Amino acid sequence: MVSLYKFFTGKGQMVGFLLGVGLVLLTIATVVGGIRNAGYDIGEDFNAMLKAEGNKETFDFFQMVPLIPAILVIAIFVIIVLFGIKQIVDNPKGSMKILAGLGVLLILAFVFYSISDPETAGKIGILHEKFNVSDTASKWISGGLKSVLSLLGLGLGLIVVSEIRNLFK
Repeated sequence: MVSLYKFFTGKGQMVGFLLGVGLVLLTIATVVGGIRNAGYDIGEDFNAMLKAEGNKETFDFFQMVPLIPAILVIAIFVIIVLFGIKQIVDNPKGSMKILAGLGVLLILAFVFYSISDPETAGKIGILHEKFNVSDTASKWISGGLKSVLSLLGLGLGLIVVSEIRNLFK
């Protein structure tokens, strides 16, 4: 991860800026092109059109706007995975702590999944029926929540212990 840090300290702002500008230009081009192809002018009141009775227009050309955060999250995930794999390949001995931590996290998640029961009662049971959540998915959700909460508790405990230790230094 050191090379990822070096890359983004040197070129991260430029990459982020160019990615943002590119996505904004793509959105503007999509919206303007969609408005023109639908036979409207840029200055028309689309909100009033949507509220008008008998309107069948959906204005699908605005769909790019909510997709931008998803595109950015996917891009970030791909960058992190690629640089993580590169770091593991470049420095396998130094990556053992990270791999061991990921292994412990996976074991913890699997243990909590194994001991979790699918939620079927109360408000959560109603939500499971409403959204058609399977028993397996319910167990993974419970196991994931228990894993995150246990790691949060461990982190907070380590913060308290390290601060107490620093008081006596």
